[in-house]
Amino acid sequence: MKHKKALIIAGCLLLLVLLAITAIKIFEFQTSASHDQKPTYSIQRIHHTDDLVESGKIVANDTRLLHNPTGRIDQVNVRDGDHVAKDAVLLTVYDQTVQDQVNEAQNALDKAQQGLNRAITANNKVIDQFNKSTDATERETLQETINKNKDDISDQTRDLQAQQTQLTTLKNKVYQSLLAPFAGILTIINDEKTGDPVITINSDERHVQAKVTEYDYTKLANEHPAKITAIATDKSQTSVVRNLSQVPDTTDKQNIATYPFTVPVDGRFMYGQSVKVALPQDEIKLSAKAVVTRDKQLFVWRVNSANKVHLQPVEGTKKNGVFVLTTGIKSGARIVTNPDKSLKDGMRVVK
Repeated sequence: MKHKKALIIAGCLLLLVLLAITAIKIFEFQTSASHDQKPTYSIQRIHHTDDLVESGKIVANDTRLLHNPTGRIDQVNVRDGDHVAKDAVLLTVYDQTVQDQVNEAQNALDKAQQGLNRAITANNKVIDQFNKSTDATERETLQETINKNKDDISDQTRDLQAQQTQLTTLKNKVYQSLLAPFAGILTIINDEKTGDPVITINSDERHVQAKVTEYDYTKLANEHPAKITAIATDKSQTSVVRNLSQVPDTTDKQNIATYPFTVPVDGRFMYGQSVKVALPQDEIKLSAKAVVTRDKQLFVWRVNSANKVHLQPVEGTKKNGVFVLTTGIKSGARIVTNPDKSLKDGMRVVK
């Protein structure tokens, strides 16, 4: 009985020894494996911040309501939707009031001409009498009359010329034309009361009218590159920002201030068309954890094509866990986003 009990105790002790040896071997294996394993880091390819995208509408650079000359519409030369060149004759009006003035001026001119003709005829008779006279006293008197007549005739001639000029001016106003102030496309509606055409012209030159909020205002400036894409057709064009306002749009009902700006475009876009304005951003943002400090200088661990790391000096600002890069590394480069103290220059990293 005692012998059996001793065997059991010996067996238990042997089992404990074997378990202890096994535990030691497992620990040594894990420790060795952890020493041989390469560190694993997160690697990120950096890029510029996404484009700032705003919505906009295509509008004409100049939209002008044209006012018809006074008078009765005599002839309309255009239709709604027509494209016209600068100075094209859109319509002609006839002014009866001016025509009446022309008639009166013509009658007055005719009478003045008749009066001038009579004065010239009368003076010619005096000249003829002067030429035939041999009496010195009579000739002196006749000469004075001739001189006075010449002065009167000169005055009447000047008055006649002024009346002729006035008549010509009036005649030019009887029929007046409405001209296109610039090249563009016409919109024509009829006045509800008179039925006369009311013409609006939209210039060929056009632009995008868009707005930027106060939060994004510093992300663009005049001459900032822009890509415009029509929502309906996907037609696109590159251009630049113009006329960025420093004054907010007072007609905007939002609680956020918005600032108008324009982008010139060409004829591939239609008036009123909805577009997207993409404004590329030069800014590169990194996780602040990716930036390390060595001797008061900032660095990131840059990863080369062989997956080896090297310290790369950078400059920028940290804010709310984000590092906004100023200089030091370009878009497309790869960096380690979770560096630790064990990371060494030239070390191969595993993503």
